[in-house]
Amino acid sequence: MKPSPSTVFEQEHVRVRRLLEFLHKTVERLHSGDGVRSDELNEILELVHQYVDRYHHAREDSLFDVLQALGAESKGVPLARLGQEHDRLRSMIGVARSHVEDAARGDGGAIATLEHVVREYCSLSRSHLDEEERSVFPFAERCLEGKGLEELEAALAADEAARGEGWLEDLVRRQERLEELS
Repeated sequence: MKPSPSTVFEQEHVRVRRLLEFLHKTVERLHSGDGVRSDELNEILELVHQYVDRYHHAREDSLFDVLQALGAESKGVPLARLGQEHDRLRSMIGVARSHVEDAARGDGGAIATLEHVVREYCSLSRSHLDEEERSVFPFAERCLEGKGLEELEAALAADEAARGEGWLEDLVRRQERLEELS
């Protein structure tokens, strides 16, 4: 039997939380002066960008569209705010990425900015994930059926097809390799 969309998204949240923990630990190493290479930071931020922003959030945006049509917002599910947080999180990763080279060279201002942005990103991401698990996914479990479920499954399948075979598996392998090296 095929897992429910909520189950799929909850499984994605497990990977997102691992990425957040890994990103946070890497920036803590930078803060403590343990010397983090710019290529390592860039790769971690690229993984976060690819998996969280381009993959996971894009898929959730499809879920939000379907749930909005089912009246989720009027029933207390904060889809608009969560969608805005997706945009804010994407922007924050861009800011973090713009400070990597200078931070890796030891620029104190760049390190401070990078640390601040990553901490804020991780904090907002965690509260965002918690809210989705508390309100969005239970609503989806109760209400997604028939045409709404078909629309979501079609959107997710189109997303998978557009990315090509092996895309997600490659990201997972890259994350696991980085985690092993650190």
